[in-house]
Order: sequence, then C-alpha cells, then structure tokens
Amino acid sequence: MELKHNLNGCSINEITKQGNKVTLRFFDDIRRKKITMSYEGPIFETPSVTLNSRVIRAELIPTVGFKARNQLVHQGKNPNLYKQLLIVLNGSTDAYKSEIICAFTDYQMRVS
Repeated sequence: MELKHNLNGCSINEITKQGNKVTLRFFDDIRRKKITMSYEGPIFETPSVTLNSRVIRAELIPTVGFKARNQLVHQGKNPNLYKQLLIVLNGSTDAYKSEIICAFTDYQMRVS
C-alpha cells in the first residue's frame, strides 16, 4: 500500500487535532510544495517528536498495531476497518524512537 503522495524527505511543520479530526502539514523542500494530510481517528506521538523534523520513512500498513487497536476498541470502533500510517522521523533509532502513528479508515491529501 502506498500513500497518494510520497512524504519521504519532507519536513513536518504542524500537527493539529480538533475533536476527532487530525491535520498534518508537511513541506517538500525538493519540489517546494506544501502537503496537507487530514483524517479522522487517533494519533500517537513518541515523546521525542519535534516539528520541522524530516520524514525518513512513511509506511501505510493495512492493519493497525497494538496501541491503535486498543484505543479504537476503547472508543467503541472496529479496528479491523482501520489502516495505520507509521511516520519515522529523522533521529529515530531502536533505543530512541521518533515516530508518529496515525489510524484511519480514509484520508485526504492536498498539495499546494
């Protein structure tokens, strides 16, 4: 599975959550484009996530992991209907994770 737009190499500029809607804003330095991704669902960040970090890897996974599954079950939602997006940021190692995990059934991406 692949995202509509490649996020590898982009920097993450903003993360907002209003109610159940999450918006992530990225900037692609190479193409000089802003990419906005929005979805409804949970978002998890490791404590080391900082804005303006470069995306090393963005991986769309057809099933959700343990954290997202538990959160969705707690919210009374069916986790089998959700996909997971794992965003690994610059500086992440096995001992020091810098990741963002998103869970959604559908998402929108806009490039400007």
